[in-house]
Formats: sequence, structure tokens, C-alpha cells
Amino acid sequence: MKPVPDNSSEVAPQRSGRSWLSLLLVLAALLLALLVVQVAWPRHSPLARVVDQVSGPKEGPAGGAKGDKIGVPAGKPSGQGESGVQPSPSVLRPAVPEGGKAAEVDLFTIRATITRRDGTPLPGFTVWAQVNIPFELMPHEKLRALAGGHDLVTDSQGRCAVTVPRGSGVSIKPEQKGWRCEQWGQGNISTDQNIQLAAFEVIPVNVRVEYDDGLPYSGRLSTMAVGYSDRASVSDGNGSFAGIDPTLPLRVITDDERIGYGSQTKVFEPGDLRAGTTLYMVLQRSKNPDGWVEIDLSEAEPSARYQRRLFPVDSSRSRVDGSSSRPPGTVDVIKAVNPGKYELTVSSGIKIWRSQVFEVKPAEVTRLQPRFEPPAGVRVMITDEAGAPLPGAVVRLKDGAYAAFPAKQAAGRQGLADAQGQALLEGVAAGTVTLEVAAAQHEVETREVILISGEMLDLGLVRLKPARGTLAVRVENMEAGESYRVTLIHPQGLGAPLEMKDVPASGLTTFTNLPARDYMVALVETKSGAATSKLVTVDLRNAAPDVTLDCKSINRNAKVVR
Repeated sequence: MKPVPDNSSEVAPQRSGRSWLSLLLVLAALLLALLVVQVAWPRHSPLARVVDQVSGPKEGPAGGAKGDKIGVPAGKPSGQGESGVQPSPSVLRPAVPEGGKAAEVDLFTIRATITRRDGTPLPGFTVWAQVNIPFELMPHEKLRALAGGHDLVTDSQGRCAVTVPRGSGVSIKPEQKGWRCEQWGQGNISTDQNIQLAAFEVIPVNVRVEYDDGLPYSGRLSTMAVGYSDRASVSDGNGSFAGIDPTLPLRVITDDERIGYGSQTKVFEPGDLRAGTTLYMVLQRSKNPDGWVEIDLSEAEPSARYQRRLFPVDSSRSRVDGSSSRPPGTVDVIKAVNPGKYELTVSSGIKIWRSQVFEVKPAEVTRLQPRFEPPAGVRVMITDEAGAPLPGAVVRLKDGAYAAFPAKQAAGRQGLADAQGQALLEGVAAGTVTLEVAAAQHEVETREVILISGEMLDLGLVRLKPARGTLAVRVENMEAGESYRVTLIHPQGLGAPLEMKDVPASGLTTFTNLPARDYMVALVETKSGAATSKLVTVDLRNAAPDVTLDCKSINRNAKVVR
């Protein structure tokens, strides 16, 4: 009997080849069917349904007439179909899975209605919608199409709309020439929004300004009215303003361009405002003129950005800080400086200079020329009475202001203690300075030292005593439904508020662990910010003074808390 040959190894490849061929034929047939459906019935194809998830329905807005072209971008892709409005949020499933699972992104619609101030709609009005989508959604092409700027044009009812993904930020502002409109903005959109903005027509006016002795004013002009501000470039004394609301009083403000005059303001009433009219303004010499400080930068480092700090010696006014990048050889001017005695610190790159005490006189210019040198520094170890380190304590230059805690590092002004209690104050101008070593709920230690250019002074160990001052504030005649707050600040208003507490129903508020010094105790009406205040001294002999503040004494023009 002959053996039967085994042909299984030859049959298997033949069957496998026929299986793959059959599968390819099936896929080709499906693809052909899909193309036929797309051509014959484009609005009912699977591809159209995927696009609809991004672009939204093609019908008109809910409650509106079908076919209204609401929010159609001018020459820009809107991703919103013909109407630009979606009656309800859509869900986008990006084609690229994230982590093996398709992510879903909600789409929302921002609907805006533009009206005149009397509430009548403004058809054909153009606004600019800026859509900023979250960074993590940028990889998806269809979402990127919704980002960026879109011109939206209102329909016959003054409506327009834009579609945004969840978490986007949106801002809408007017683009219609000759009109102004309220602006609207919101970040992290997570619901549909319906907003209403009022628009009004604006007119061009010119402003001519001169001094009382006939010299022309050549500085910058600005205008202020409710809801907006304009600025004009002025070189010959004439200022042109393109967008003035003729229904509101117009305030024209000048810069402090001439010593002895200062910045001045004139109000023009609506009856004075007509298209193309010229408004006239004469600047009078100030009865209490300010002074100027000129800084000669001939020794400044080339291309170095410098900083300046001007602060009063008597600590009766806030210091003036500023920075600039003026080139060497130029002169920087600090205008509108109240008369009095000051010190000035100017740093340029890694070098610094501090002036002697100088006086600013009314209607006069004080000229200073910095001589820059390498800065000095201070090192100190700060602990409590028991020797435990005080992280967050500070060593700082004394300028008369009270500083709140937690403090911040400030080069040239304040050094912050680390976990071991060591603090470094760097970038300080050489010379004799007064230092303060301070920590929250501790008494302040003062040191007068001489700093040498380019050297670090070691103050060694400074132990701070605990502050034991207590202040009880009693509030009388509180109105029902109104809330109040008691705040401790510097007696002359310098520095940040030290401590704030809401007034309880009993009217009694107590502050503890206060350093011995003078305080201003302010009672603030929370809603309006209006306040009344009293001065009080907390010292080691009188550690628990009582203060009574009457709500009936609140001054509606006083708002001492920033």
C-alpha cells in the first residue's frame, strides 16, 4: 500500500491568500458605497454628520427666522455654518485618540445682541470676537479652526454669535467705524452665554491748548469719559480725537510739560461737542506748583536698564519708583514732585548710586548726576528670644512705611530670612543707612550702619522680642444689611494694609500681638469703600488701648483702603 502524500502545507497558503483577497474586495465595496452616498445625498452622509459635530446645525437661531446670517465672519472661516449659532452645546470627538481613548470636547455658543442705548437693535453692526482656546486643544485641527479672531456681523435683530470649545477665553469688542460699544470678555467658558451690549455713535473733535502767556502746549492730551479713554499725538498744540461720545461730558487732561503748571483738566459739556468742532483750553499757572527732578545719565552703563527710587525723608508721602531704558548721556525727568526733602537711589546694571538729602522747591528743577559704584550688602541671622530661627523675617532699609507679612524679597530694599534665619540684603548703595530687622508678631529692631561699596556687612545675630500689643476696636451704629471691616495701616497711609478683620455682629474687633508704634485704625463700609478713622498709639506702657468708631461718622469721600 502506497503512502498518501501530505499536501496540507501547500493548501494552507492558498486558502490564506483567498481570505485576504476576499477581505480587500469587501473593504473596496464599502468604500465605493460610502462615496456613492456622499455624492448622492451629501447632507445625510456619515462624513457630513462628523463635520456637523464641529460646525453645528445649519438652521437659524432658536426663536429667530431661518436663514438669518448671524455671526458670519467676513472672509474668515467661522466653523458655525450659515447662521453661526448653535441652539445647544455640541460634543466634538477628535479623530486622534488620546491615550487610546477618544476625548470629548464640549462646544458652546456666545450669543451677543448689539443695541442702541435706548434698546433698539443695530443690524449690520460689526464686532470682533477673539477666541483663545486652551493649549491642550491646539493639536486638533477642527478646534484650531475655531480659534483666533472673527468679524461678526449682526442680523436684522442685532444678534451675532461665535462657537468656542470648553475652557476657551473670549473677548468681544466693536469694529464699526464711527461707533463705540461696551466690551465683553470672559475666560474659561463652560456654558452657553447670552450677552447684550449697548453701542453709541461718536464724533471727531479737535482740542487746541495754550499757556496763559500765549506759548503753545506741545505735550500729550488724553480724554476721559464714562467707559473709554482716548489719546492723541500732539506736536503743534492741536489734538485730534476721533471717537468722542457727544452725549457725555468730556474731560481733557494735559501732561505736566512745563514747570510751575502741572497737569490740568477741563470739562466740556455735551452742548460744546459737535463733529469737527475745535475746543479751546488755556493752562493757568498753578497756585501750589510742584517741582521737578532731573537725572543726568551721562555715567550710566551703555544699554543698561536703570531703576530709580525717590522717597521723602519725612515719610509723609509715598515714594516714587520707576524704571527706564534711556541711553547714556540723556536726562530723565521726574515731574510733579511735591516740595520737600528727598533721597534718590539710581541703579544702572550692577552698579548703584544714592544721593545725599536734597530739597525740591516749588516751580524749580533740581538737577542730580549719579556717580555709579558697585553695591554693598548686609548679612544677618534673625531669631526669637529663645534662639529659634525666624523664617520669613526681613532686614530692610527704613523708609518710614509699615510692611505687611508675609514679606517678599526686594533687591536693594529688603532681604528675606531662609529656614535657618539667615537674611541677605544685596544691591544697596554705599553710605550711612538705617536698617530695620522685623518679623511678624515681633518688635522691630533698628540699626544705623555704614556700608562700603562692594563689601558685605555682617550684622551677626539679632534676637527679636515678641510683640504683645493688643487693640480693641468697638464699632457703633452699624446699619442692618451692611457689612464693615476694620483695617490697621500706617498713620500717614504709607505701605500696604497691615491687618484686616470683618466686624462681627457684636461690633467688637480685637487685634493682638501688635508691635509698639502708631497706627491708623480705619472703619470701612465694605460695599462702598467709604471710611472713617482714628489714630492710636500702641506702646509697651499702654499695650491695650480701646478705640470706638461710629458708622455715622463715615466719610463718603474717604476711601483709605486700597
